[in-house]
Parts: sequence; structure tokens; C-alpha cells
Amino acid sequence: MQFRRRIVLSTVAVTAVALGVAFFAISKEFTELQESRLDAELVDVAKVEAKEAPLFGFSFNEGPGPPTNDVGPLTKHGVIYGDDDAPMSATAPFDKLPPSRATFSHPNERCFDFEHGGHHYRGVLVGIPGHPKKTVLLAALREDLDADERFLRDAMAFAFVVALAWAGVIASFVVRRFTREHQRIAEVANRVTKGDLSARVAARSGDPDVLNLARDVDEMIDTISALMTSQRRFLAHAAHELRSPITKI
Repeated sequence: MQFRRRIVLSTVAVTAVALGVAFFAISKEFTELQESRLDAELVDVAKVEAKEAPLFGFSFNEGPGPPTNDVGPLTKHGVIYGDDDAPMSATAPFDKLPPSRATFSHPNERCFDFEHGGHHYRGVLVGIPGHPKKTVLLAALREDLDADERFLRDAMAFAFVVALAWAGVIASFVVRRFTREHQRIAEVANRVTKGDLSARVAARSGDPDVLNLARDVDEMIDTISALMTSQRRFLAHAAHELRSPITKI
């Protein structure tokens, strides 16, 4: 039983490690792919806004942004910073309390995450052509992206638990099937040690090694039984031979 338990536990442990590594790699690749798509759209929209900002008095235009891919249409959340890093214009919700330009030390056109007003954003800074001291901050909520990541994580956690349970069941079945004859041999050996010389394995396994082992164990029991019978016969004969002279005396 201990041998079977160790094999099953080892199988489950190996399965857990393999699934954990695979799921981590899949989750990381999915997150990076989603972020790269969002980043590409943010940079494209931010460049258009930076290019058009002087035409609209350094404010955001009200028209829609350029077509986007399967990430979805981007809602404009942005701030245009002037020469002194003071906000010149902003869209909701940054128009009420614009984030300070000093809080962003990231290089231009390099996307980053930040918190504002209790929300999680993905943003990018882009310089305005012809106005080196003016900058556009364009951001998009990460809520959809974060929700996708949570859904994938939860789905993988469920699949991980189910896969481990299934691996345990399969391993237990396979180990029990392949060690059934070994268990019978152990049980017969235990009966023999307790004095039951009538026990025999009589294995029917398809494994030649198991059959040879079972045959050897049965032959060993036959030999022990024969030796015990000879011993009893010898003792009985010796007792009879000793009993006759003693009776005469």
C-alpha cells in the first residue's frame, strides 16, 4: 500500500509541476499579447492626437480615433501638458483632477500602468511635433484586460484542480492494475510466514517477469512444505524408534 501511495503521489506531483509551468507560460503569453495590442493602439491614437493638438488649440478633438483591431475602440482619456508641465486641456475623468506630469518618468512612446482616481490605467506619453516641451498623455482603462486575465486565471485554476484529480484517479487505477499480482505475492508470503503452507500465488499476469516470480514463490512454498513434511515424518519415526527401547527397558 505504501508503495502504491508513493507512486500515485509522485505522479500527481509531477503532473502538478508540469501543468503549473505550462499554465504560467500560457497566462504570461496571453497577458503580453493583450498588452502589446493595447499598447500599439494607444501609441497610434496618441500620435494622431499629438499631431492634431496644435490645430485644435492644444486640446483633444471630439472626433473618433483611428480604427482599432480586436482590442476594441479606445475611449479617449488624456491630458495635454504645456511647457511648464501644467495641464492645458484634459478629457474625462482627468479634467476634474489631472494627474501631475511629474509623476510620469517614463520615456515617450513607452506604455506603462498607473493608478488614478481608484482606477487602473494603461497610458503612454507622446511629444507634440514642433513643440518639444509639450506632451500628450493618452490612457485607456485596463478593466477589460484585467477581467480577461482574471477569467483566464480562474479557468486555469479550475482546469488545474480537475487535471490533478483526474491524474490521481488514473495513476491509482494503473498502479493498482499493474501491482495487483505483486500484492497477491506479498499476501501469500505473509500467509506462509504465519504457517499456512497451502497458500499459492497462481498468477495469471501477462508480464513474464511477474509470472516467473509467482512460479518461483509457489515452488519455494512447495519445497518448504515438502521439507516440513519430511521433518515431521523424521521426527515421528525417530520418536517411534526411541519409544520402543525405552518401553522394553
